[in-house]
Parts: sequence; C-alpha cells; structure tokens
Amino acid sequence: MGWEPPSAVPYAFAMDADTDRDLDGQAEPGADPRAAPSGGSSQPAGVLLSIVINTFDRPDLLARALESVTSQARPDVEVLVADDGSASPVRDLVEGRFPGVAYLCQPNAGLSAARNLGARHARGRFVMFLDDDDELMPGAVSALVALLDADDVGIASGAVEWVAADGTVTRSEPRPLGPAMGDLVASFIAGSFAIRAELLEGVGGFDEELRCSHQTELFLRAGPECVRRGWRGVATAAPIVGVHR
Repeated sequence: MGWEPPSAVPYAFAMDADTDRDLDGQAEPGADPRAAPSGGSSQPAGVLLSIVINTFDRPDLLARALESVTSQARPDVEVLVADDGSASPVRDLVEGRFPGVAYLCQPNAGLSAARNLGARHARGRFVMFLDDDDELMPGAVSALVALLDADDVGIASGAVEWVAADGTVTRSEPRPLGPAMGDLVASFIAGSFAIRAELLEGVGGFDEELRCSHQTELFLRAGPECVRRGWRGVATAAPIVGVHR
C-alpha cells in the first residue's frame, strides 16, 4: 500500500476558518481523494490525540459513537470522521449535529483505507481508531491522555467492555502480546488503543489489502518497531471502549 505521512489540516473541535480543501475532505478536481492535503507533515504541539471514526452507511450508529467522543471534548483532542463512500446522509449528520468534527470522504475502498484516510489528515501526536458501531466509555479520553504525554510512549491502551445483544457486558484488559508483537502489554481492539502518529507512519499504516484481522496485522509490524525505536507500550485498566457485538 502507498502511505503518505499525516499532514496538518485546519480541523479540530474548533475548526479554523481557512482551508484549501472542501469541508468533505476532498481534494481539488482530478486529485486523488485519498491523498494527504498539501502542507507540512509535522503535528502541531497543541493537538495531542486525533480520534478517527471510520464509517460506512450507518448514520444512526455513527451518531452514538460521535456523542460518546464529543461529550469528552478537550482542546488537545480532535475528532475526524472517515466516510468510506456512504450513500446515506453521513455528511449532513456530521455537519448538522457535530459541526466541530472533521468530515472526510472517499470512494468505497474498505475499512483500512478509511482509517488511513483519517490518519493522513490527523494532526495529533497520537491517533486512535473507533468503529462507528462502538463508543468510547465515559472518562476514556482523559484516561488515555494521561498516558500519552510522555516522550517515550509509542502505544497506549486500555480495557474493552464487550456488550452483547442482550445487554450482557464482559471485560478484557490489556495483556502481554508476546514476542511477535514486541512483548508489549496492550490491547489492539479498535477503540482501545492510541498509537504514535510517527510510528503508524513508519510502518505504513493499515494494510489496505486485508479484509479481516486489521489491528492484529498492524500490531505485528508496529509492536516490534515500537520497541526498536525505544518507545514503551503503556496501559491502563480503565475501560476505554464499549464494543457492541
């Protein structure tokens, strides 16, 4: 897959007025809609965490995910929706109810491509990925941010609450991942971890050819690279994400 480094764009909870791109994140006519915008690739110091919510034709579930995130708004956190070519009015939902959230779209290309789209536009030093049918737990953003503000952290993660259709909740916490993943203690369930943007870029992002095991495959590359670069994996037992089955 071709990876382009995350680039600075004027999107955050409080969006800047100036932008050289449409609000839907699309480039000028004739350009690759998945290409990073022009500009530098460094992340501004003020944005610590970028939360990318990938979505495809599930506006009702997306609204729940967005509410779980935007209710925890902080000036050092930005939120981006990466729409994988929905036919439903996802843009109207985001712009109408969540005007401080960046809306990006692309022709349908799959989950990994949507996540990479969001990562390319992210301004934070760390990026996390939330599926549109899941939600962040109350206090999740603060719990993660408390782990991230250190120069030697590469990946931070927390516990997962698994929500069954009957409302039953079970929980899993970060665990040792073994030598294949750099012996990190972590969770690689989507929505439970944040990864340093430089590390994500260095391993090439998500593999866009895969149709399953997206995070597992990412951690097989990112875990050893995290250790090689001298970064730590840090974890909390606090619940970060509610995953709806």
